[in-house]
Amino acid sequence: MPRTVAHAAPPGELFELPLIGTAPAQTLRFRFCPAGTIRPGQPTRDASGSSANALPPISLREFYLGETEVTLAQFRAVLGAPGMAVLKKEAAKFQAMNPQLFDLIQQGESEPAFYVGLEGAVQFCLRVQAGIDEERMKQAAPSIEARRIRLPSHVEWQYAARAIADAGQQSRLPHFNRNIPFAQLSAGTQEKCREVWSKLGRTDPFVGSQEQLLGLTAAVGQEEQAKVKDILAEWFTKLLGVPARNASGLGAIRPVAQAQANAWNIHDSHDNLTEWVIWATTSDRRDELWQSLASKVATGASLDGQGDLFLAGGFFAEPYHGENILSHFTLWGGPKLTEGAPQPFEYESGLVGEFSPGFRVLMERKIASDWLFALRRGLYAQGQWQPSARTYLDESQRLLDELADANHPGIATIEFYRTLQTLDSGGKSRAAKMFDRLAQAKPEAPARAKPNYAALLDDTPSPAATVEATPVNDDALFWQTLSMAQSARPN
Repeated sequence: MPRTVAHAAPPGELFELPLIGTAPAQTLRFRFCPAGTIRPGQPTRDASGSSANALPPISLREFYLGETEVTLAQFRAVLGAPGMAVLKKEAAKFQAMNPQLFDLIQQGESEPAFYVGLEGAVQFCLRVQAGIDEERMKQAAPSIEARRIRLPSHVEWQYAARAIADAGQQSRLPHFNRNIPFAQLSAGTQEKCREVWSKLGRTDPFVGSQEQLLGLTAAVGQEEQAKVKDILAEWFTKLLGVPARNASGLGAIRPVAQAQANAWNIHDSHDNLTEWVIWATTSDRRDELWQSLASKVATGASLDGQGDLFLAGGFFAEPYHGENILSHFTLWGGPKLTEGAPQPFEYESGLVGEFSPGFRVLMERKIASDWLFALRRGLYAQGQWQPSARTYLDESQRLLDELADANHPGIATIEFYRTLQTLDSGGKSRAAKMFDRLAQAKPEAPARAKPNYAALLDDTPSPAATVEATPVNDDALFWQTLSMAQSARPN
């Protein structure tokens, strides 16, 4: 993985991202999720009755996930009146039934944005991304780091919600991101658990495992289901650290981050809203789906019929009603399950009114695709080295150490520029003028950067440093200039 142990952030570390141009100023709070493995999906029982999952583990790179769902204040600040109008239109359909929800959309601040269609969630990400990119390129010395904002995949969401980085350990919390000892439930609730368990024909002792609690929802009959409702109300109250709810309307939505966070400081995976996620188990498929969504939203195309989507997490107070409903509340589940199991579905706008979804965003930190262009701008201006060139090189080196793998061409590039700084003043001036020509053009990534730089630094001919009368692209001009810069070195 790119990040070395020396640079590894602790799981759950806070990363704050100010939202550019918002008034009043808003900030997205992310929590660091380290690289690791996960077996996604619904655990099954092995021969002993224990929770298991035969799927092979999936490796995930590190990422940052929103500490909470996007709030109404953040949604309003980023998408403005047009974005809020879509939410109000949806809420108006149910205003006679729940007038408080319409009022909450207009006046709410710290509550999660709800009645958010897939279009609104994607548009929010794109608007935040545009602000980040614009601000970065305004800088005289732009960072070589790029920050990518998108919706999480269901696998990433599960991984962050469980907060366990090793697939071999996730059976400890197969369904929920926390558990409490059975003994912490009241004596009356413990007895109800045993009674319902016995009615289900189970003879093994009830010990309060997540698997057993999930199984209680299979109870039939009004009396037994009432017991299950009481059991889950107490269990979730103590699990989340806030009163359990069995309500609709205004009482079903509370401000974000009131429920207890998981081990990575992420809130609300079992509280408030269900959340939009992408259904993908590989990074290539995830990126393909995200690009498709982003392209359609950017061009105004309809998302109806878009496949490979899922709603993850809790939805108001629905886990207290009926068989299999608790599955909606698990790490792997969500509304619109198929026969109690998570399956992707196609998007249709009617889902918004049915499930009142919200969303949280994911941030990736990467070395920018235009890192070479940024590096040149950060080092040279008007034929001269920038006064801050050394500091800029140090910061760029730190980012490469943190975010790139060992063979990234930027490592050799920085080594080359550090060597140029050792030239005498005349050599520096000549080299600076040459490189200033390149600082104005966005380059193609040099395919053989490391060996070419190594050759230059060893003062041997570079295989790519051939002189062309009229360079056909920026790469050719770049290598030609390196060849010229070599002659500027003092003998």
